[in-house]
Amino acid sequence: MKKNVDSIALILNSAKLGGAERSGILQASKAQSMLNSSGNLTVYLPDYEIDKKMDDFLDANGVTNIIRFGYPEKLYQVSRFNFFASLSSLFKIPILLNELKKKGVFSHTLIWSNGNKVSYPLALYTKLFSNSKMIWHWRDYPSNHLINQFILKILHHSRLQHITNSESVLRVLTSMEQEGLVLYNPAGNVKKNEHINPISTLAVASMHAPWKGIHFVVEMGVKFKKELELLGIKSINIYGEQIYNTRGDHKSYSASLKETVDKSDAKSFIVFKGNRPVSEIFSESDVLIHSSIKPEPFGRVIVEAYKARVLLISQFLGGARELMADEDHLLIDENPETLFEKIKFFCENKDKLEKTLNKQLEKSLEIEQTQERQFLALFDKVIKK
Repeated sequence: MKKNVDSIALILNSAKLGGAERSGILQASKAQSMLNSSGNLTVYLPDYEIDKKMDDFLDANGVTNIIRFGYPEKLYQVSRFNFFASLSSLFKIPILLNELKKKGVFSHTLIWSNGNKVSYPLALYTKLFSNSKMIWHWRDYPSNHLINQFILKILHHSRLQHITNSESVLRVLTSMEQEGLVLYNPAGNVKKNEHINPISTLAVASMHAPWKGIHFVVEMGVKFKKELELLGIKSINIYGEQIYNTRGDHKSYSASLKETVDKSDAKSFIVFKGNRPVSEIFSESDVLIHSSIKPEPFGRVIVEAYKARVLLISQFLGGARELMADEDHLLIDENPETLFEKIKFFCENKDKLEKTLNKQLEKSLEIEQTQERQFLALFDKVIKK
């Protein structure tokens, strides 16, 4: 197949629009425009699911070359953490590679892989059968299991570049004797929120999975409903859904959250909003609770909250710690009582609230400057080479 000179193919592991997908599209689009202003980024989407929000986001960012590829169902549904545990999924890899080949993925100068599951077979194919350069974009922590370390060593080749979305993820990768570059996730266009005083609406915005910790926010809302209302809190909005159609312990998590609320007197106080545009989430929120109870590789929603001038409360675990703006908005554990006391602190200390909001905005500018330096380093070393 004829080579598409100076062209980038972005391979998305999911057709659903999440933070990783938004970041990947923005970063690869920028790289394509810098590499060849007359060229167009080609985005490859699994045809297993259709998401109108994804289509709208691609359209809004000027991406017109969209190719859907067949993604074997068993391979699509297996959890990325159990990728090598399922023999049936491994047998589907040749089918996936053949599909990607037919769709012209390997005719591009650079393949930007935005998902771990699809990156393993892509790295193998580019090493053995293609002269395309490849970016393996780690948006989650790699498993440091000995099997995975062995596989990564086998897949390594001179045209493969690992990038991670935080120093925290890079440390794990380098502990496995792999080199990489850091590229923070961009926040994109987020409008500044001007209605922070007084605090009246709390929010959580993430996919529904146990490690996202939404349950302890729900427990806090149920337990301290009256106290929160006395502080002026009118509602706790829960945004997001179970966006990944994979097997795992998260399958019934969303239903369990709703059941907890339905059995309480907080049914009209804790509201499940589903997936909503970022602009809507921040225009309706005064405080965003980043509730993850496991290390986050980055935490794009944190930077978005900073830019929107929405108070962010988090444990800042993993890569998210690199984004912390002020110790006042650090949550020390996932105890509902601790969360309530933190919210009470900001409701009753307007000067501290204003100070933290200003520090958040300063931090967002610092993060953007860092991200730009990281991007230029990646472009010079890999993309324009």
